[in-house]
Amino acid sequence: MAITQEPLWRSFLWVALGGGLGSMGRFAVSILMGKWVPGFPLGTLVVNILGSFGIAYLSYRSGADGKEWALNPVWRHLALVGFFGGFTTFSSFSLQTIELIQKDRLPAAALNITLSLVCCLLGAWAGIQTAR
Repeated sequence: MAITQEPLWRSFLWVALGGGLGSMGRFAVSILMGKWVPGFPLGTLVVNILGSFGIAYLSYRSGADGKEWALNPVWRHLALVGFFGGFTTFSSFSLQTIELIQKDRLPAAALNITLSLVCCLLGAWAGIQTAR
């Protein structure tokens, strides 16, 4: 099967489809976990762990160097950017941080971890304060 270059607008549609499916998956897991362990955001933790595992696994197996699967870019967009992006953006953060570590860019990885944690918590706090 020949891999063809998709028009950009079509890639956006695949990402949107994957994102919708990922968001529905996140919602379903959150509902199930919320019933199982009420009062703790277990659903968020579970989707972040599953999403981090899933995006890294699929990225490794289907990467540009073709570790095992020569996955068409359309399917990579749908799964990696769309589904896992909709399921959890923490998965992207995790994969990008691991890639920095694997490239021996430890200061950049530490900066990414620190800025993501501190700035996102501050952003959430600021959003609440602004909403009040």
